[in-house]
Amino acid sequence: MKRIGRVRGALERSGPWRLLVVDDDEELVRIVRRAASVFATDLAVDVALTAEEARALLARERYDVVLLDQVLDGTNRGVDLLGAMPRRQPGAVVAMMSSMGRPGLVELTRRHGTMPLLPKPITATALRHVLHEALDPTGRYPGHVAPLR
Repeated sequence: MKRIGRVRGALERSGPWRLLVVDDDEELVRIVRRAASVFATDLAVDVALTAEEARALLARERYDVVLLDQVLDGTNRGVDLLGAMPRRQPGAVVAMMSSMGRPGLVELTRRHGTMPLLPKPITATALRHVLHEALDPTGRYPGHVAPLR
């Protein structure tokens, strides 16, 4: 996995780590939010249910991790947001989620430097892996991520 842009170190942190979940499935968002709070301490979770909400949050806040659905509002708007990540969220780890097997999506995510494509519905194990790899790749995360089993 490579990070998009520069890597922010733990010493630069002045508040909680931040996760943005971008998905129009409210039930999935609720589950991810709850699971993330169990798997990682000192983690603030924001939610965007539309591409417009995501753009507003991405312009206003800085995130350490972004979980991004491929299809938002019935279109490939998640893919459009992915293209803007390097300049909007330098240093963020991005994981694209998809329940559809769009041709070329795996290669697209690879080109943009995201984590491997996460199939939906996302499992607790996959979410834990994303948080572990994003927040604690070198053991510097000051909170705690539940260990992978």
